[in-house]
Formats: sequence, structure tokens, C-alpha cells
Amino acid sequence: AVFEELKRSHSHVERVYRLAADLEALEGGAQPSAELRALTEERYRAAVRFTANLILTAWRDSADLRLVD
Repeated sequence: AVFEELKRSHSHVERVYRLAADLEALEGGAQPSAELRALTEERYRAAVRFTANLILTAWRDSADLRLVD
């Protein structure tokens, strides 16, 4: 699942390059374009979902873990 998420994330690289001018405009105080806002929101949601799934998986996988005294 980790590698699949990395592949999904990397699939957006070309889109980020296309939006480079929009990113630079933000530094000058411009508002983000609709496409940049959509990409940002999409990737934020994906990152939160991915992190939550990692934590949940670690929690479940460690449920039977016993530490040695």
C-alpha cells in the first residue's frame, strides 16, 4: 500500500510542473488558481488518509505485541 501511494503521488509531478507559474505567482501575493487549489486540496486529503491508514495499521498490527520486562 505504501508503494502504491508513492506511485499515485508521483503521478502528479507533471501537473505540478505545469502549475509552476501559479506557485511563483503566490510568492508575489496572487491568489491560487482553481487548478492549483484543487491539486493542493486533493494531495492534502490523500496525505491525511495515507497517514491515518499507516497509524491505524501500526495500531492494529501491534495489538498483540508484548514487551519483555
